[in-house]
Amino acid sequence: LALAERRAQVVSALVRYFGEEARAVDEYLERDWGTEPFTGGCPAGSLNAGGITQWGTALREAHGPVHFGGTETATWWYGFMNGAVQAGERVA
Repeated sequence: LALAERRAQVVSALVRYFGEEARAVDEYLERDWGTEPFTGGCPAGSLNAGGITQWGTALREAHGPVHFGGTETATWWYGFMNGAVQAGERVA
């Protein structure tokens, strides 16, 4: 799809979910994660096998005034929006 068509579909979905006010989009940006050199095309990073079970608890603990609150520190759906919300609530 062309950029204008993709934008129209996204705005249409937002209006369905949030009502007519969502149609008033100030700016529309999108990212092709497959072209990003540091992500390798994946939308979420992951630790190597056993990493979460071995280091997950330490990543979720406060280290003095430092808190790691990224989605990769969540206990479920890490790497995704659900995990980001859980991690954000934990460190807030």
